[in-house]
Amino acid sequence: MKNKKAERSVRTDMYTMGRKLAGAIEKNRLDIKEIKETMLTKQDGQRIIAHIDALTHRIETYDRKALVYDHRLNDHESRTTRIEHSA
Repeated sequence: MKNKKAERSVRTDMYTMGRKLAGAIEKNRLDIKEIKETMLTKQDGQRIIAHIDALTHRIETYDRKALVYDHRLNDHESRTTRIEHSA
């Protein structure tokens, strides 16, 4: 009788551990599925980098134009000042 009780206890413990293990495996499977669904792919990264490069190019172009226009404005102001003082 004692052996049957011990055997039943071991079986119950094994069943409980099996259920817990199955639950943990299912949770890991769902976590992996979520990670795969939200993960950035190489193609996504390349597309983002291309947009950043395009934006950077536009900013650099704007900066160059601003410097040129600033230089032209300063030159125009100095010429206007010289004309006003000579008149």
